[in-house]
Amino acid sequence: MENLVKTIDGYEHHFGFRDAISRDGVTVSYFTSLEAISQWKNLDEHKMAQQLGRDSFYEEYSVQVCEVLRDYGFEA
Repeated sequence: MENLVKTIDGYEHHFGFRDAISRDGVTVSYFTSLEAISQWKNLDEHKMAQQLGRDSFYEEYSVQVCEVLRDYGFEA
């Protein structure tokens, strides 16, 4: 999926975290538009991976679609 998402026009980047013991985790993906998110959501290969996850790996998951209103930081 990592290489596939990069083919979506409007994909910017993503990152993830996973607990080494429980394997609980989160992946955050950034896209330039709702249309790009929709393309990713509706891609056949992505749908198949989601179904595999539901059938074999996950007891639950959630999806949030959010807009970044401000992004700033500090670097010494």
